[in-house]
Amino acid sequence: MKKIVALIIALMCFANTAFASTADIGSASSEKLNFDIFRYICSRLIRSEDNSDKLSSETNTSDTAEEKNSAAATDNSAKYRTLRGVAASMCVAASVSKAIVDGDDVTKVVYYTGTEGKAYECYFNYKSYAKNPMFTYEDITEGSIFYAGITAEGFVSNYAVVAVVDKSTKMFKVDENAVKENFNSKRVSCSFSYITDIRYRNGKTIVSLGNGEDLTVVEDAAQFTYNNYGRNSEVYAGDFTKSRVDTPEYDEENDVTEVYMVFAMNYEDETVAICSITTPAYVRGNIED
Repeated sequence: MKKIVALIIALMCFANTAFASTADIGSASSEKLNFDIFRYICSRLIRSEDNSDKLSSETNTSDTAEEKNSAAATDNSAKYRTLRGVAASMCVAASVSKAIVDGDDVTKVVYYTGTEGKAYECYFNYKSYAKNPMFTYEDITEGSIFYAGITAEGFVSNYAVVAVVDKSTKMFKVDENAVKENFNSKRVSCSFSYITDIRYRNGKTIVSLGNGEDLTVVEDAAQFTYNNYGRNSEVYAGDFTKSRVDTPEYDEENDVTEVYMVFAMNYEDETVAICSITTPAYVRGNIED
């Protein structure tokens, strides 16, 4: 009889473990679940598009994670993490160096993200995962643009590098596939071209690009300028129009227009994060004609 009771108890424990629902994952604490931002976005845990793409934030909310200022971290006061918010959490690398953290050899990246103009840091190592990457964390240099899921200790669990700065041209090299694969939603896209015009309307900034797109940069968009034209380079947070990148200049003598490139992340019809670069590019002719 004792053997039968023990067998029944064992079967009940197995059933509770083997058939745990996805809701159990959503309620796990951050200490028990290393939050994977991109797999979570692509999983069935994401709410339907009719429900504003809301994601449960319980899996990656903790005071420690917030203090580490992870790009994947959510506000403790928020019940849900929206896909729009994730897209807006674009990171721009301010510096890259080698370090030893908790006994591990890491690549330390100081970066800007969000709208407050603060610099944070995170650590990449051999455990950091990227999905079919064109660029890995070893390609990240100052000015590179990436997304990351970061543990409470500051280590990057998973990431996507969406743009790096070419050493010769000093322009962005963009991996559009990294955006498509990692966000897996038609609502999220990226744009990359040069600025032809900027105008302001109803509290929003409309940016016309050389590829024919018009970006609507919303008031709460994360904005950055990577100033790499000159001896000392630097990332500025809070403004993408710094150093007159918003003004194309036509050189009549050489029949070329000096323009400036931007990389933007869009959610639906809004630009929620944008970064310009101050090294000029040149387009044949007068782009205003």
